[in-house]
Amino acid sequence: MSDSGYELGFTSGTLMLAGYREAAELFLECLPQTQVSKRLFAENLVRIEGGNHRRAMASLTASRLAPLGRPAWQYLASGLQGAEFLMWLSLCLRSRLTADFAREVLRDHALIQASATTDQDFLEFWKQKALWHPHLQGRSDKSINKVRQFVFTQARKAGFLDRHNVPQEVFIPTQVAQIIVAAKSRWGWPMREAFPVPPQQFELLPDDQVGA
Repeated sequence: MSDSGYELGFTSGTLMLAGYREAAELFLECLPQTQVSKRLFAENLVRIEGGNHRRAMASLTASRLAPLGRPAWQYLASGLQGAEFLMWLSLCLRSRLTADFAREVLRDHALIQASATTDQDFLEFWKQKALWHPHLQGRSDKSINKVRQFVFTQARKAGFLDRHNVPQEVFIPTQVAQIIVAAKSRWGWPMREAFPVPPQQFELLPDDQVGA
């Protein structure tokens, strides 16, 4: 089984990357990812003083937004509420580990109204995935904890968990839900399944609006 998407280099940055709105605007100008990254760096749209760190964050922001497509870029550039859900989508398109954890653990916990998602839940998930992704095996506790902390932190920033990691009820704006439903399925299942919300938030969309 391929390890594609299970690389562990996704733990840089945060959910709401600085400069994401500007990056979306640049993508709407039909600039390629490399040029978007260069503009973010040259104009310091990621608002970081250190040159090397600024370059890294510019590259990360461009790469994170690139797969989203025009409807998502338009929404992000608009500054409307709900951008965090599209940024969660972008993270899940980059990291299958995050997407699978959201789909297999966070979503189930939200649906059954679990008391909390625990560190042990993540460790059990990791052990299960390590059976199929050998490069997850033999990782140090420090490495696993770094990934766990990143994933939990981003889930909290998206509003899916509170500060005690208790599942939270969230409502995804209809226009954002349309974009999520229309997103290309990178991991072999609909990307909407990476969102720990009642499936009705996606199923009740007007037929003529899904994928618009």
